[in-house]
Amino acid sequence: MNDFPRLHSGHIPRLILASASPRRKDILANAGYVFQIALADIDETPHVNENPKKLALRLALDKALFVSKKLKNTLVIGADTLVVLENKIFGKPTTQKEACAFLEALSGKTHTVISAYALILAPTQIISHDYDKASVSFHQLTKLQIKKYVKTGEPMDKAGAYAYQGKGLKFIKEIKGAPETIIGLPVAKLKPHLEKWMKKDHNS
Repeated sequence: MNDFPRLHSGHIPRLILASASPRRKDILANAGYVFQIALADIDETPHVNENPKKLALRLALDKALFVSKKLKNTLVIGADTLVVLENKIFGKPTTQKEACAFLEALSGKTHTVISAYALILAPTQIISHDYDKASVSFHQLTKLQIKKYVKTGEPMDKAGAYAYQGKGLKFIKEIKGAPETIIGLPVAKLKPHLEKWMKKDHNS
């Protein structure tokens, strides 16, 4: 997995983020990378008895491969983020009622955020496939606080129904781990592999 093939073209490949998430886009851009966006249309239904870590890793890889299989000489990043409390997975809420239920469940407790990524050299060469996790402790929330927050619309496309980098930050009492992992892309783990690849390719 760490032995990178040489590129005959002799130039650094394009970088594509297989995600529509503006948060992941910001993380990658703030890390100094120039890239394009491509959407991955995959089935995100968990397999029977699939644990959260394996699910996040599988979905990240599936997203990357969905995009990379159509390309050549391109690096593709897929990512997936899950919120987990007491072995229950909290994905993106589909209704405001569900968002309220998620936040009521997380209120006053400490949950885990798992963010996985897959870095692929198109079409199918896996360069790196890993995950990171962080713990997030919530303040005790009132039903009124939750209702007002949900009405802003911010929770509706977020795993766990809150945005660490948005209005949801006020609900958080403490975090242990990297903020980028909570937001959706463990860039500290991903970056060394990107740098190593690009350096090797540049010197080819």
